[in-house]
Amino acid sequence: MSKVTLPRTNQTGTNEWADVEANDNALAEVINGKLDNENIAASANIARSKLEGGAQGIAGTWYTPTIVATEQTRESATFGTLSTPDEITGVVVPTNGTIRVGFTAVWKSSVAAAGRAALTLNGAAIATVLNVSTAEESTVGTTFHALSTAGLGSGTPKILLTGAEVSSLSAVGASWVEIEALTAGTYSLAIQFRATSGSVTVKERKLKAEVHGF
Repeated sequence: MSKVTLPRTNQTGTNEWADVEANDNALAEVINGKLDNENIAASANIARSKLEGGAQGIAGTWYTPTIVATEQTRESATFGTLSTPDEITGVVVPTNGTIRVGFTAVWKSSVAAAGRAALTLNGAAIATVLNVSTAEESTVGTTFHALSTAGLGSGTPKILLTGAEVSSLSAVGASWVEIEALTAGTYSLAIQFRATSGSVTVKERKLKAEVHGF
């Protein structure tokens, strides 16, 4: 649409009235349904609810990631967070909503295969929240390995997966996983660790989450 410029106040002849005609034509484009993205100001702040259903897309809420670079160790046979928790609280899930989770880290245990990691919601193992009989835990050896989210397996939620032996997070590939079948409500999302023997050490941790719903 052409820019509408108000005509001069001292219109006296045919040439000046051409300004009025140009304005009328420009306004007619909008009135006749030719309003497009170019003609909507960024400051218009049009609400999602005002859009036609098919154009609304998926409503989403993004939560501030938890990023902890320092190396921390946990020595306990029971699950718990590290001294600086990998945790995002106040995650609001609407009816039919889902949580998308992404986690990456580098970790090792002092005793081979003794380190464990698991994803929890409101302090409970994800398997319990989703009413799955068997929890999925990742294990790790005595050298630093990649730890990242993976897809949900059939029947058992396989949230965390140990990757290749690495020395830094730059070699860790992050993948989003989606948690469905949740009751509408507010959740706390955390990564917890334990060591069946000795201790588990983790560094360069990044936890991110977002909620999608219709």
